[in-house]
Amino acid sequence: MKKIIFHTGLILSILILNSCTEITTEPVSDCTFIDLNDVNNPNKDLYQEILDEYVDMGIPGISVAIYTPEDGWWVGCSGLARIEDETDLESCHLFHSASIAKTYTATMVLHLIEEGTLNLEDPIKDYLPEKMANQIKNTDEITIHQLLNHTSGLWYFRDYQWRYDSYNEQMENSTVESFYESYVYGKPVFSAPGEQFNYTDLNFVLLAKIIEAVTGESVDEYMTELISEPLGLANTFIGSANDYPDEMIYLANAYWEFYKGQIQNCTEIQNENAPFSIGATGVIATPYEYARFIQELGRGNILTTATLDIMLAEDHEFNEIATYSLGVLKWNLGDRLSFGHFGKGRGHSGIFLYFPEEDVCLAILCNIGSRYSSDNTRRFGFDVPAEFVNVIFNGKRGTDLN
Repeated sequence: MKKIIFHTGLILSILILNSCTEITTEPVSDCTFIDLNDVNNPNKDLYQEILDEYVDMGIPGISVAIYTPEDGWWVGCSGLARIEDETDLESCHLFHSASIAKTYTATMVLHLIEEGTLNLEDPIKDYLPEKMANQIKNTDEITIHQLLNHTSGLWYFRDYQWRYDSYNEQMENSTVESFYESYVYGKPVFSAPGEQFNYTDLNFVLLAKIIEAVTGESVDEYMTELISEPLGLANTFIGSANDYPDEMIYLANAYWEFYKGQIQNCTEIQNENAPFSIGATGVIATPYEYARFIQELGRGNILTTATLDIMLAEDHEFNEIATYSLGVLKWNLGDRLSFGHFGKGRGHSGIFLYFPEEDVCLAILCNIGSRYSSDNTRRFGFDVPAEFVNVIFNGKRGTDLN
């Protein structure tokens, strides 16, 4: 057993590894997986070493699922799901997606376009509830396409007032309508539609409303029909589901680090705020099921190849190492092309990647938020994914992908 001391309060962490090699058919009830393949994976020791070392540095818990054609699945974890009672993190623990959810939302919208229910260039006013369409600027000009690629010009609703209110429990009794009244309606825009790229959660919140308008179903119902049930993902949920998140006993606690070394529980705030940004955030799943989704999407098993090509066709500059297309980020990592999405939440962080040329995928989730910068969140933001990519393709550790 491995003892880890956090820099605040001498909190002990216990290392545990579990492995998953087959699709579950019922929601997790006992948090166990059958251990079959780990002993045969040539990189298993390096994978586990990465997990353990980053937990030693201060990440409460971290979990990963990796697939390569040569070695199959490897699923492992380290640290704690709940610091307070020293509950070990296991591979069946669930994590909030944060912005990873945007790829799910884009997939649902593009499927509706693929079947002819929607058109990329439709104005969003045609589908939004009347009050919403009238209270948000430029809805008669903004297209579905511009929501998907973040060129709508819409305002980012997570402003300072929203942050203050959400941190100080001012939104505890909020409804979705009161949330829109306070933080969305009547706000200014950044630019005219189509004029510039500006990443904002509001684009994907509105896409979720459009999905519900044209399907007559909630987003969770439509995602279940299109994604979860066909892929056998019994532990993938979205925010409007009846059992979200109260009955998910294996949802890992959420933590943030405002001040260096001071890790605080923000689980209640994380869970209370999730329903207000469904579409942009709101998915909950295990790392294995996040990885399965991006793998099946990349293999052309959810959208047709032609639609997937549309999803990946654009290159809007996101940062120095990534471009944005329609609900997906694209990276060139060590001269290998990949696509997926990151998630920077209050108390959970994640990333999933698919390498189409190699048919390799991975999902990495941890239960510390990366919305607020700290040593731990900076490590998770680039170093941790880079380490796993290096081991997968080069058989050695390191963060230099060149």
